Amino acid sequence: MDWSLYPISEYADWSDKWDQLNFKAGNSQLLSTQFIQPLIDNFAPEEAKLAICQDGSDIVCMSVISPEKSTGWSSFQPSQAPIGLWIQLPEISTASLINTLLPKLPGLKWVFSLTQQDPDLLSRSNDNHTLTSMDYIQTARLDTRGDFDEYFSQRSKNHRQNLRRQRNRLEREGITPRLETIQDASMVDECITDYGRLESSGWKQQLDTAIHQDNPQGAFYTSMLTSFMREGKATIYRYWYNDDLVAMDLAIHNDDTMVILKTTYDESIKTSSPGVLMHQEIFQSLFESKTISCVEFYGKLMDWHQKWTKDIRTMYHLTHYSWQANLAKKTLNITRPVRKLIRL
Repeated sequence: MDWSLYPISEYADWSDKWDQLNFKAGNSQLLSTQFIQPLIDNFAPEEAKLAICQDGSDIVCMSVISPEKSTGWSSFQPSQAPIGLWIQLPEISTASLINTLLPKLPGLKWVFSLTQQDPDLLSRSNDNHTLTSMDYIQTARLDTRGDFDEYFSQRSKNHRQNLRRQRNRLEREGITPRLETIQDASMVDECITDYGRLESSGWKQQLDTAIHQDNPQGAFYTSMLTSFMREGKATIYRYWYNDDLVAMDLAIHNDDTMVILKTTYDESIKTSSPGVLMHQEIFQSLFESKTISCVEFYGKLMDWHQKWTKDIRTMYHLTHYSWQANLAKKTLNITRPVRKLIRL
């Protein structure tokens, strides 16, 4: 196996090869060019590289990697990407791939971190003297096959009663909730503006992490969702109380799996939970449509996830330490895996 490194600006030249490999490696929409190219355009540093591993004429692994100060390199992963950008043939050893990549990397290469991997897409490697895995987060998914009423009857009694009380109260107050499903690419700009306005009314505005049309986050979601929606692979949900927008979801999907990328709601509403009511209607529509069989949340497991599903798995990091890093670990008595080595 032999690795080649290319400037990140050349990713588009290899995008077809990337998608072909992704199809063989699980066909995740989060690792498709439609998702990755906007990530690169809006967030990738100039030092990032496209790394390609070939076994003879066959491409067996591709990754977008970026340097980490004072430690080495890692799979490129801005916060908008739930999975580190690494795809490989499942029958190839991840440890072997990383071992052969390291000598090709420029600069400091004490540590190589393969971040936030889904065990359903990339099997978790066993620890050895150079490679260590570490739990990242628990995440949930929802199986939307079967009959919704039967599924809903299996949710907790408190959850079902709480939803019924909220809907009864809205009816008494003359409020009619309404779910709007948008799959028209020409409406993405409007929807991202709406999403940013709704998100900016809450705590994310105080942390300067809210989506806006004029920031990189807004540019990324606009470009990415437009691309997916033109192929019928994205859906934006808007939830209304009469004429007031109160909650939104941004989602992408392939033939049978939907990934909910972002959720926001009006945090000023205290007498009901518009996000929860919205998800009830979304999930019911997916059960009834018979087209989507799985909803992936990918974010950190939250209490509201567990009200809807018990299907939970653990995502993980892989960290490869060079012999110099291993020596430093022993010298400093570092006993647990870390993503960034202590500066010496």
